[in-house]
Amino acid sequence: MEKNTVTFQVAGKTYTISSSDTVEYLHRVITLINRRIADLSVSMPSAGREDVAVAAMLSFADELIKAQDDNRRLRQSLAQAPRAPIDAPVAAP
Repeated sequence: MEKNTVTFQVAGKTYTISSSDTVEYLHRVITLINRRIADLSVSMPSAGREDVAVAAMLSFADELIKAQDDNRRLRQSLAQAPRAPIDAPVAAP
């Protein structure tokens, strides 16, 4: 599997990562991180770079956990939904 290497800046610091994800995907991730940090920097003007980065991590973790919970609920709902047989006729519109 091919590894893509990307050098980028987050909060003024340069990082290099290698990943099997596409370069386009990595740029999307980096853009999302930088936007979140920029937004938090505006709402936390006296916070240092590290504090803003921690706030961004907490924000992303919160979103991730909520999305995982939503995903779990949807999967449970789908698993419990009645299913029509595959060969059942489809009603005409």
